[in-house]
Amino acid sequence: MIKYKKHIQNFNKKKNNIKQSVVLVGCGRWGKVLLNEILYNFKNIEQIYVVTNYQKNLQKWINKKRCKNIKILKNFNEIKKINCRFAIVAKKNEHHYHFCKKLLNGRYNVLVEKPFVNNIKKARYLLSLSIRKNFFLLISLPFFYAHFFYYIKEKIITNLKVLKFTIYWFDKKKEIRYGSIKKHDRKLNQIEDIFYHIYSIINIFLGKGNFSFQRQIMKYKKYRKLVFNYNYCNVEINFSKNWPNRKRILNLELSNGKNVSINFINNNVIKTYYDKKMIKLPEKVCQKTLKYQLFSFFNLRNFKIKNNVNDIRNLKNLLISLEKLKKYL
Repeated sequence: MIKYKKHIQNFNKKKNNIKQSVVLVGCGRWGKVLLNEILYNFKNIEQIYVVTNYQKNLQKWINKKRCKNIKILKNFNEIKKINCRFAIVAKKNEHHYHFCKKLLNGRYNVLVEKPFVNNIKKARYLLSLSIRKNFFLLISLPFFYAHFFYYIKEKIITNLKVLKFTIYWFDKKKEIRYGSIKKHDRKLNQIEDIFYHIYSIINIFLGKGNFSFQRQIMKYKKYRKLVFNYNYCNVEINFSKNWPNRKRILNLELSNGKNVSINFINNNVIKTYYDKKMIKLPEKVCQKTLKYQLFSFFNLRNFKIKNNVNDIRNLKNLLISLEKLKKYL
């Protein structure tokens, strides 16, 4: 797990030392979010090379932002001519395998957005390719970098056990996020998409363990529910793509009979209650997670060291659990 105090300190101290170039493959709604985070947080980054099918749209965005260090590549093969060793894949998940394979073979460290790939066989191949080439393959799991969760675990929960883990993950229909409508992949069950986030949060609060899926997803009029066990803990995930309002709430029932409720709809304002009493979290832990994930990615150096929480070499349990989950969809 991340030592959040040290990670925040290192970010503030060293973010301006990030100078290497990066390739961004895909630049739709989320790709522009990544561009904004990189440009805002890493002022000295040398060059951002972008491979996209929407070149005219991106050029308008670049002109509006007055960005001088973004270069649009006409086709993917141009990456062979540039001096760069970091790449982010932000295409639709059906293209992730193809581009991750190409980039690893091209000697790039890769950060790929979730969902990762659509089957365990492809995932294992990319894992073996990463090891063979000695280049990192990281899966985007930004909630592993949610410092507010680590703070809550350390300061509020301390040595207590979490007996029940309940989360509400509701999205608004045709919701506008970061200036564009958030589009869900219709080929993908919503629980497969959000499971990456659930996995991260569960690991923070419950540690390492095994997912035991025992029943099908329960269907209600406006939402779905998945119930399973994770070691000693009962886990309940409530989710929907058509809720009146966006909602991100985590409830934890503790071994002392008390309850922790965390509303994390806004990373900058984490509303936390312990036994119905509001707890104010320090401002430094309530910040966007994405910039910290990018910081860790740009600081990759020695492949022999496997200390990145979202390194695919550390995520075998995630890949196996996703494959188990698919049997209950």
